[in-house]
Amino acid sequence: MCFQPLVPALQPSMEAFGMWFGMATDTLVRGRPERGARRQRVRAAIGHALSFTTWRSLVQEQGLSRDDAVDLMTALVAAAT
Repeated sequence: MCFQPLVPALQPSMEAFGMWFGMATDTLVRGRPERGARRQRVRAAIGHALSFTTWRSLVQEQGLSRDDAVDLMTALVAAAT
């Protein structure tokens, strides 16, 4: 996980936060028809789309609107199929 707390006492909370993202990705991949390498690409695209750092980059650093960021990540997942 990319979130490494500077305060060791926060480690359990950060690990739980990371587990939530993994479960969210699993939920969004569940039921999709892709298999094998294609499924792995779709899962990676969905995981990337959910990542906090992705949204920070697209919206704050690159200046996209939230709607444009959503459209871009939707296109990324579609391209992964």
